[in-house]
Amino acid sequence: MPRVTPSLTTRAFLPVISGLRALGHDPGPLLAASGVDAGLLDDPDARVPMAAGIDLFARAEERTGDACIGLHVAEHADLRSIDVHFYAMLASATLRDAYQRLGRYQRLITDTSGVEFIPRPGGGVLRHALPGGLGEHARFFQAPVAPRNQK
Repeated sequence: MPRVTPSLTTRAFLPVISGLRALGHDPGPLLAASGVDAGLLDDPDARVPMAAGIDLFARAEERTGDACIGLHVAEHADLRSIDVHFYAMLASATLRDAYQRLGRYQRLITDTSGVEFIPRPGGGVLRHALPGGLGEHARFFQAPVAPRNQK
């Protein structure tokens, strides 16, 4: 059976790009260095290897010196750039509901990873599973799921 290369919708890059810009960083060179053709970002059906998204955050951390760049991007991303599943999360009554919806709609963003909210007494665990070989991915995962105060 052929190995599937994990992919990611280019729509997932839009909030990252808006957050980087809001923080004063030019995402163009980071995208290019990660192998992402900026022209693809205009195509809502285009996909890129998930490794490119992970690499984008690694390069952003390196360029900015910010070990929490994923969280800071999430804090500053333009909410209008976020895809439909995030609107479902924002419409949730509780953070638990939001994370359960994230798990349900994750396949809109990537075809190979899974997000699962596991209820526990007094809270829960949010688990993000990637197929083998992609290494550390916390920077990439933090951006879309970080709780944020709405003004």
